Amino acid sequence: MIFISLFGVAMAAGDPAPPSVFVDWKKDRGSLRVAAAAGTYIQETGPVSGWWELGPTRTEVHSSGAQLVDGGLALDLPATQRGLRGELRLPVCDEGGTACRLVDVGFLGALSGKKGRGHPLAPWTPVDKTPTAAPHTGVDEAFARAKSDGKLVLIDFGAVWCPPCNRLAAEVLEDPADAAALSPFAVATVDVDRQESWPVKSRYEVGGYPTVVVTDADGHELDRMVGYPDEAAFLAWLGGVAEVTPLSALPAADDVSGEEAAAIAQRLARLGLDDRAGPYIAAAGESDTLDLIEARFLVEPSTVDLARLLDGQASGLLHWIWGVVGLELEPSLRDAVIERISGELGSADPVVLADLIYVVGRLSEGPAAEAAFASAARTLELSLSGDPALDRGHWTFLARLWERGGQVDRAEAVLAAAIVAYPDEFTFHFALARQQLRLEQDAVAVAQQALTHAYGDNALRAAEVVARALAAQDRTVEALALIDETLASATVPGEDTKVRTPRYLNALKDARVELAAE
Repeated sequence: MIFISLFGVAMAAGDPAPPSVFVDWKKDRGSLRVAAAAGTYIQETGPVSGWWELGPTRTEVHSSGAQLVDGGLALDLPATQRGLRGELRLPVCDEGGTACRLVDVGFLGALSGKKGRGHPLAPWTPVDKTPTAAPHTGVDEAFARAKSDGKLVLIDFGAVWCPPCNRLAAEVLEDPADAAALSPFAVATVDVDRQESWPVKSRYEVGGYPTVVVTDADGHELDRMVGYPDEAAFLAWLGGVAEVTPLSALPAADDVSGEEAAAIAQRLARLGLDDRAGPYIAAAGESDTLDLIEARFLVEPSTVDLARLLDGQASGLLHWIWGVVGLELEPSLRDAVIERISGELGSADPVVLADLIYVVGRLSEGPAAEAAFASAARTLELSLSGDPALDRGHWTFLARLWERGGQVDRAEAVLAAAIVAYPDEFTFHFALARQQLRLEQDAVAVAQQALTHAYGDNALRAAEVVARALAAQDRTVEALALIDETLASATVPGEDTKVRTPRYLNALKDARVELAAE
């Protein structure tokens, strides 16, 4: 099959439809053909030029319109490289007239399976990474600018591999349409995988991504958002950060009433600040408010508090529903959770809807679970815009949904097409290698590509995947040597620096013990 719904190119009103690109293949041989849109035809005597790439191999094209229309351009298809992209310039003429013009056609797709015929490739244009809504600087520069220009500081903590981080960047932080909403802020972007991020992550106790922290010019925290719901919710939150009690100026737990303590505990727990929520949970005492119950559930999920949230019809479902994943639920409680989720499905946008159906899948078993995951994948797929910059934040989750939904070929095609669009990035090589490991496939080549493009914390994660892929091919000596080399060269943060890096280092150490014992 070819996965065709990832990418698209918007056409201005009145533009003639572009030609369509198709591919036929069987095993390691294929051909690429082009069909003109209605009302036009490809001039057979005209020249055709361009290129295509299959993995790292680039082929230059110098041909004629006749070959495109008839037999097509021959493709050699290496077994390990099925991501295809390219651009052709070809002569297109209007039927019934003499007007002809050279048209540029981009195409992109990923082939899976042993054969296919007449399958369309998606339109594609190179990703434009230039537009930004506001100047993004380092943290020190942002504070300096805030002081000189009378602004607040917005610090975006994100990672290249983080799906909602990519959505936040594309839909808000790098969208010129949102420049006005960002104008009151000096914006700083922190790549959390780099060692230089450690001091600021530790200072603001950042553990989940994306986290957006808003401070005054002196660094006192006003508010934060953990995760990314959607553009509208983010902008609404951003517009109200100056109206809430600053996180850096919350009253002491002993100085507020039980209900006030419960509300503060809920706020802190929703932000992942569990340690800071603890004293307020304790101060709330016997308060029976849903705020307190939710705070306790977020800090330490339990079936008792889950039942009380359901009985009380607690709002903010998307804040606490993820806590049910991993809990062992009695059938009646599981059914109550699914019923509560079902009540939200009619009003949810497609991205949220896919999340909710995914949770249903996690609560289900066997064919019912598989059907839920496949339904979530179809829902998420329909929400894609066709713009790689906007959609890339959904691809790894979409691939996982298709895999868990029993459609492995579609999962592979999603990630292969993503690699074609972002060949020099760690993210999609890493996701595909992990999928191949789960499916007990040879993941060495893809995992090594992930490591080649990795750095900082994500290099530690990539090294573990490469080591596991090597061990799965009975190359345990090489796997252990890679882990030892990675650990020896890694910089370890100090005990007072609260970052994720030790988690990845410990995962490598655990992998070494596990692989050495096999």
